[in-house]
Amino acid sequence: VIAEPLLRTNYFWRHFPCEMLEKSPLNWGYSSLRGALRSVAGTRYDAPVDRLWAPWRGEYVKKLPDLSGCFLCEAIGGNDDRASLVAARRARVCVVLNRYPFGNGHLMVAPYQHGGDLAGASDEILTELMTTARDLCVVLKESMRAQGFNVGLNLGQAGGAGLKDHLHLHVLPRWPGDANFMLVMNDTRVINQSLDALWELLHEALQARWR
Repeated sequence: VIAEPLLRTNYFWRHFPCEMLEKSPLNWGYSSLRGALRSVAGTRYDAPVDRLWAPWRGEYVKKLPDLSGCFLCEAIGGNDDRASLVAARRARVCVVLNRYPFGNGHLMVAPYQHGGDLAGASDEILTELMTTARDLCVVLKESMRAQGFNVGLNLGQAGGAGLKDHLHLHVLPRWPGDANFMLVMNDTRVINQSLDALWELLHEALQARWR
């Protein structure tokens, strides 16, 4: 599925040596194809380097993140929701933009209560967590024309939680083709909207919905 479109491109036939075609690329898995493409483009040929302009990522590389605290608690306790990327607040949970998103519109719904154990959350918190996720899907459809969603929890370090000590529900809008060749060839995701613009869009929409 991944390799077939590549076979139709000029890039593939210009850069792949014949010996790499002895086995059909259609039989290669994602990792094998990605490794082959990067090896050919980056090592065996002087391929041009493209640059993706994403200045907000500079905050990440200026210094190592402080892992001693909880960034969700810091955002919840802050007095500037825009700077903290808190898009909206409800009685028991708030909506926080992911500062390093998987894709455009990546949101987190987090309880004010600090704790990473699902069993430790009250029925009221869990109810508001899910109704907020439901409302976010509606708002993202209306404001960003999202055509699908990934909604879920990562519990514990072994479960893939980047922040294991503070429960949070991910809401990620999806569109057909949003995982494209940039991810396959360069391990790069294209985010087509600034966090500030996204905050402004969602803050107004959510405030109006929950007013």
